[in-house]
Amino acid sequence: MTKRIRRILFWSIVAIFIMVTPLFFAYSFGYFFDFSQWHWIKTGSIYLGSSPSGAQVYLNDKLAAGKTPVLLKHLKPGHYTIRIVKDSFASWEKTVGVVSYQVTEFRQIFLPQKEPALSLVGATEAKKMLLFVAPAEKMADAQNYLNQQKINYTGLTLDSDKFYFLKKPGLTLFQKNFTDTDKPQQLSLTNLDTCDCSLGEPQIILGAKGKISLITPEKDLLLLDNQDFRLVQRQVKAAGFDQWADKLFISTLTNELWVYFLAPTGSQPFHSAGENIFLTRFSTPIGAVAWYLDNHQILFEHDHRLKMIEIDNRDSKNIFDLLPVRDTEIFADFNAQKIYLKNENQIYSLGLKKT
Repeated sequence: MTKRIRRILFWSIVAIFIMVTPLFFAYSFGYFFDFSQWHWIKTGSIYLGSSPSGAQVYLNDKLAAGKTPVLLKHLKPGHYTIRIVKDSFASWEKTVGVVSYQVTEFRQIFLPQKEPALSLVGATEAKKMLLFVAPAEKMADAQNYLNQQKINYTGLTLDSDKFYFLKKPGLTLFQKNFTDTDKPQQLSLTNLDTCDCSLGEPQIILGAKGKISLITPEKDLLLLDNQDFRLVQRQVKAAGFDQWADKLFISTLTNELWVYFLAPTGSQPFHSAGENIFLTRFSTPIGAVAWYLDNHQILFEHDHRLKMIEIDNRDSKNIFDLLPVRDTEIFADFNAQKIYLKNENQIYSLGLKKT
């Protein structure tokens, strides 16, 4: 090899190094060169976390490297179809938008077991847990107290150590401890004179951190806020707080499911306090509704099937068809991390995860 050829090779390598090095550093900092438009593009990322973990990820129908939890990096801005798959579990799919300089996060993906396990709960255990039925002794104690005090009331509701009622006339909300001798404590200042109790009994709904809501006989959902009831939504059939009373599910007489946020969310998708988001609508009535244990999915009965819907409203919502049920009551025991179903006079423990 002559000296001239060696010099040409050397400077060729130097030139290639000079051209490639900026590309390498640009890619490492999240940039992508679009040759079709001949300019640099700042890429984005998608973070995917699932329960159970270890699920495969398909990006636009192509298997991606790594399993959940996983960060998909160096993605051009745009929309991608993501599918999460794991053997023996239902798959999850959503169209995801990617934005430059940002990580789009899906941290609460839940994959229910394809064939959920139902375990019959014995009558003794069911009675001990006081599932679905208010403790008769405590209910009688509360009624006896109110009658002895000659209090005209409606909407009597029990908690573990308290009972709540609306005092007539005016329907002012009170609470009373079972164990002390103090007078009932007034919780609301404004009267609900517009409520017509001839249409039915108001339903008091209790949540953590002292949160209380109310469904009036006219089917208006009210929330107690600084000792005043304010309207949240009309034509409400049922509602319930999640474990931390940060959210309310709302089931309407028009066969819709909504989620009302009482506090801002700290992770994606971001929601502000007071935001009410629509989840789904059916042409036939929705039965029993309850929060799932992770507070990010909702269980409900529809057309004699137990179903689950995610509350992430980005793109379409994943709805999972779990198993056949009929006239089912659903109870979430957040302390024991168990879901119970009362189906055809039997109580079952529902398993949606493999142990």
